[in-house]
Amino acid sequence: MMKPTRLFLIIGILFGVGLAVFAPFGTGFDEDKHLARVFDISGLHMLPNRSIYDKTAFFSEFHTLSYRRFFYRDQGAELFTPAYFSVKGNYGSMAVETTMSTYPPLMFFPQAGVAGIAWRVKDLPIIPVVIVIRLVTLAVYLLGCYLAIRTTPVAKWLFLVAALLPTPLYQASTVNGDGYTHAVSLLFIAVVLSVVFQTEATISRGRFLSLCAAVFFLAMAKPGSILLLPLLLLIPGRVFTTRSQRLGLILLTAGMSVFHLVWIYYSFTNTSLGVESTRTVVSSVLSQLWAYLSAFWRSLLFHWRTLFGSMIAASGYWGTYVSPLVYGLVGAVLLVAILFTGHDKRFRTRTRLFFIGMLLLTWFGILVMYTAGKFTYGEKETMAMVQGRYLVPFLLLGLLAVWGIFPRLRQQASWAGWFIGAGIVAFQALFFWGIYAHYYTPCGPSLFSGRNCRLPAYQNIETSIPPEVPLEQGVVLEQRFTNTCRRLAAVAVLVDDGAANARGGVELALNTGQGRVVARAELDAAELTPLKRWTLDLPPGTELARGEYSITLRGEQLNGAVPFAVRTPDRYPGALTLGGQPFDGDLVFYYYCAPVGLFGY
Repeated sequence: MMKPTRLFLIIGILFGVGLAVFAPFGTGFDEDKHLARVFDISGLHMLPNRSIYDKTAFFSEFHTLSYRRFFYRDQGAELFTPAYFSVKGNYGSMAVETTMSTYPPLMFFPQAGVAGIAWRVKDLPIIPVVIVIRLVTLAVYLLGCYLAIRTTPVAKWLFLVAALLPTPLYQASTVNGDGYTHAVSLLFIAVVLSVVFQTEATISRGRFLSLCAAVFFLAMAKPGSILLLPLLLLIPGRVFTTRSQRLGLILLTAGMSVFHLVWIYYSFTNTSLGVESTRTVVSSVLSQLWAYLSAFWRSLLFHWRTLFGSMIAASGYWGTYVSPLVYGLVGAVLLVAILFTGHDKRFRTRTRLFFIGMLLLTWFGILVMYTAGKFTYGEKETMAMVQGRYLVPFLLLGLLAVWGIFPRLRQQASWAGWFIGAGIVAFQALFFWGIYAHYYTPCGPSLFSGRNCRLPAYQNIETSIPPEVPLEQGVVLEQRFTNTCRRLAAVAVLVDDGAANARGGVELALNTGQGRVVARAELDAAELTPLKRWTLDLPPGTELARGEYSITLRGEQLNGAVPFAVRTPDRYPGALTLGGQPFDGDLVFYYYCAPVGLFGY
């Protein structure tokens, strides 16, 4: 069987490169904001959000090319067309904006080097350079995790699985700070374990320097990463050759902790939130500590599926479909890695309890950090609003607590490595397929459910307080659209608030491009439900060719106005007219494609 280190590199490179290249730019969490930070660092500006006071700018194209900012979920392949792929940064229309990417700059140095050469020196297009920056981000992650797997004297297969879970690998393949943070967290744990289980009586100079380096790089990670530092307490004092060596490690740990906390404070105060927000957060935690503890337990008890689901397999903004098989395979692989991968070295019970305590401490600290200031005592809200990806770097602590818990399973099963490798390939392939289906097929998630595909696929749409257009007696609303369905099943419009104030009938109709009515429905205005879709089903057996159609709304002896939701400005290819006059916007409408055969729409 292949060594865990080699298997990690093969699988990590295979799927990591695929994600880095084919996941559209901007589908990573806050990717455009992290890219702005990388660009700023490439100009040798280390402090975040200088734009607040000196108008530092970055390319506005970081936003305009970002997939998540598109009005509609267009196919990801469009980003590879010349219209998008060849767009360069325009120094004449720079954007000025704050970024939440306020982490220490060290984690972005390699990416900033690429950005500086590619954009500031060579003036290369945005998208190709983003792909290269993603690959550099991935390389840093793979290097850190490789060293962790190689360094740890125990549970190598468990480290392998933790590094190749879908969420951390996806994050490592896009531009953000999560990949670096997860990698250095695994590496720090591995280095600590290498000292704890060393066979030598005292620590070697090389291992001591590795431990110091691990502390340093951990403090340069995202806020909260230093919560792992108490793991140093596992190291027995006898391993240090001199008192000054031990004191040096203590001073380094203390110094890096202070730096980490000062940077967090400064990065918060150097944002639009300001100093008062930082003070509010601290005050909120101190005054409501018991409430935070209660909310933490409620979060784990009632929302564990959300937290663990996003911890294991989640892509940017949870837009893509994740097959339940992914979670099942991850569970099976972890179980095998825990029970059947050899336990020649084992943890004592108190060490296992220490790991569990550390896991709860780190998770509580992270959840508090990201909810403080938004939490009020007495509310039913929990901390489930926090994304599971923030908890990933600490998941290994819980896994180590149960690794080797059965002393009879000393030797690694001959099949365990093969099962783990095949399982990882399987759940990564399923995860990648979900991403492909979502971004590169028009009916993405519907491919897995077999349900009707709803188009257009809106993004960034306001459905709670949407803009509206009033329908009055004698006025016809007509929305033209292009039907891409092989079998059109229904159309729908979004009713806005205030419909119940009108009296009379409202007609909804679907028409061909030549004006022939295909289907029609009429409701009293009082029967329309505000902020709900009004759906018009096509008669059974109706066959419609792909092409141009229109949705019309008209009043039938209507007294008052019935509002319908719109999107402005006009971004959809089909035009909206109000009483025959062009309207700068589109109805919030849908058309539904019924499946035709296997995965066919």
